[in-house]
Amino acid sequence: MKKPSSSYRCPCGVTLSLIGGKYKIVILWHLYQKAPVRFNELHRLIPEATTKMFTQQLRELEADGLVERKAYPVIPPRVEYSLTAFGRSVLPVLEAMNEWGAAYLAARGSSRRYRCFGAGPLMILRARFRAASIFSQML
Repeated sequence: MKKPSSSYRCPCGVTLSLIGGKYKIVILWHLYQKAPVRFNELHRLIPEATTKMFTQQLRELEADGLVERKAYPVIPPRVEYSLTAFGRSVLPVLEAMNEWGAAYLAARGSSRRYRCFGAGPLMILRARFRAASIFSQML
């Protein structure tokens, strides 16, 4: 159970409590890329997640108002998930996290190509440019 929002000392704590689950960020990104998405279709996109953990993460996102669950009264049961307006508002945060991570990896000299969140060529170039200036001071 989450703490009430008045008990957080910092806005970062609130943000992390909303998107800080094991698969929450990946779920949010896939829902942004293609919505609405049925449960099994979404679960196939994240094969490393067990059904129990995946369901738990989806339920938490739904309870927090980031994801909308729509159940259709048909047989067999049909359930679709999509982002709410509040859920779409977190996308700039996810893009910034992806850009920062790419810059970090570039500064460390990683030759492996990571494909996360559908990063385009412009984002990768921007990350490499920033890597030289940001992380060279830290390394």
